[in-house]
Amino acid sequence: CYLNGGRRIKMVLYGSRWPILTAVFVCIFAVAGSVQPLTGTNQQLTPGVSEVVTIPASTSVQFSVTGLDPSVHFLLIQVHTLRVHLQLQTTFPLTQDTISGTSIGMVTVLDVGMVSASWNVSIADGSISGVENITAMVLVQKYGERAPIPGGCNQVFKLKMDPNILLSPVSDYQTNVLFQWASVGGPRGNTSPPSCETGDSTSNLTYEVFVGYVADGSLEMEKLFDVLRDMPTAGAVEANAHKIVTLKNNGVKKSMVTVSSQRRQGAVYAVVVRDDALGTAASYVATVTYACNFTAGDCDEKMEPLDIIFTVVCGILGIFLLFCGHHFLKTEMAVFGFVAVTLVAFLLLSLPGTLSDTVGLAVAAALGIVGALLWVGLWWWLAFPSISVLLPGLTAGYLLACTLFFTPFANLSWWNTSLNYGLVFTCVALMFVVFLLCSPRTLNIVSCCLVGGFCIIMVPAIPLRSSMTLIVLNSVHHATIPDYITTTVIVSPFQTNDIILAAVWVALVILGIAIQFYCQKGKPPFPSSHQGRRVRRRRGQASERPSTPVPDETAPLLGDQASPANYQASVQGQPRRANEMSHPA
Repeated sequence: CYLNGGRRIKMVLYGSRWPILTAVFVCIFAVAGSVQPLTGTNQQLTPGVSEVVTIPASTSVQFSVTGLDPSVHFLLIQVHTLRVHLQLQTTFPLTQDTISGTSIGMVTVLDVGMVSASWNVSIADGSISGVENITAMVLVQKYGERAPIPGGCNQVFKLKMDPNILLSPVSDYQTNVLFQWASVGGPRGNTSPPSCETGDSTSNLTYEVFVGYVADGSLEMEKLFDVLRDMPTAGAVEANAHKIVTLKNNGVKKSMVTVSSQRRQGAVYAVVVRDDALGTAASYVATVTYACNFTAGDCDEKMEPLDIIFTVVCGILGIFLLFCGHHFLKTEMAVFGFVAVTLVAFLLLSLPGTLSDTVGLAVAAALGIVGALLWVGLWWWLAFPSISVLLPGLTAGYLLACTLFFTPFANLSWWNTSLNYGLVFTCVALMFVVFLLCSPRTLNIVSCCLVGGFCIIMVPAIPLRSSMTLIVLNSVHHATIPDYITTTVIVSPFQTNDIILAAVWVALVILGIAIQFYCQKGKPPFPSSHQGRRVRRRRGQASERPSTPVPDETAPLLGDQASPANYQASVQGQPRRANEMSHPA
């Protein structure tokens, strides 16, 4: 059986079952004891092995590494906690390097003949009052002389060689990931390291930014440590995390990338620097953010009243649209008129940035009611299906375009301009409408099921803080946040909850389409409107009136006169009758 850190207990088993049972119980207790935090003020670390330790409030803990080979050029130590700030400082070799935070680390360059190094870790002054013991994770990595030194060309951060990653929030939905350029390695005791100013020595260095997510939006410390255990080295980071972007120090670009963030979703960012010429790599200190403040209580799991109202409304509208939207056509038209106008109004109200989200949403909802009445009135007046189904079709097309740009497809460099992004987004939305417009009933039913199914999955997605809620929000951010398109890389977790909700969405769409087509079997494609019935009623009344013959051009103007066809005969007959009267027989 194996203990923490890979240490193995070898046991000799004999034919009796009792030694076997004894070995099983020993392994169980050994593994159970291995997950407990290490305690003590002096602890020995093994390079490459993550250790969970306990930091007491009253004193510091010294961590040391011994038995280092002469081939080791530098060490990188990193310490992680969930909420409490810790302080890390070097004790051997003697330097003035000190840093504090929740995810901190430093580079220790070894001199000739050094076989050990040590550091002190303690709770930072004024971090949190009343703290007794803090559980932390500590990891030490060793690198040779050919490996690049993370943060070796630091010009901004606190330490001379600073391998830390600085995360700074830009807004509620954006975070800057900032690090310092690396320097090339060298042998121990090198008194003239390569300069960072010329760029010749650092031109072969490539930087890759990665992100790993805490499972299912959990705020538990164990879940965070599980992610950090999967990202101890450069190879592990590449295997277990998602690459965001690749950078090079060409003198133009900054060592910074802006990424999208989600409140209460833990994201662990890591940077791997590679020397393309030597084929070596090193990793920076991984840094975690939850896009919220634990101290201020922003990370509470309770739902806000606006979230509850939005969840209830989504559930009611989703069930209606999914199963009977086309049957109750006027109500469906009112729903889509409300949704479309509310969305457009909210986008326009958010552009100046003077209104809060709550006020802007309330005003947009009031305008949405007006839009619902207008769209129902349009159907009542025109009763033209091809026009009336355009709004439901465009709404569903907009949702499909949002879904497409929520995938890694959105991070292609082609969409870094507003023109390209807007054209492709509009084309995707219009393609859905154009493709199904030849059958207005099919377009209407499919649109109802797409939007209705999405509204239904929002009911569990909002309380679970699922990434599915960001599908539409991502589009809203593109439209309302300045420079969001050109500067922000869209990174969102797609974990177990998201996969289940996406599968449920697809299943609901298929089920809704089947049910609505079955219910509409043998019925007219669209019900008639009130105005259409009134027009047909007038036509029916006109057809029931007695018909009167329409005179032609040969009919006399006066009814008692002879027609022109008999006029000549009547004229010729008058003299004959006169002669006959003057000459009687």
